[in-house]
Amino acid sequence: MAKQKGNVVTHRLSGKIGDLLIFRQRAGKTVVAKVPAVSNKVTEA
Repeated sequence: MAKQKGNVVTHRLSGKIGDLLIFRQRAGKTVVAKVPAVSNKVTEA
């Protein structure tokens, strides 16, 4: 895993870029991840 300090581009960034990347804030750090797969299945519960 790569770590970057002092990155002004992603500092406090959150949101989604298309269907590719998602930016989140976790423990005061910006985390970049793949967009999670969403299932549209309806369950009985």
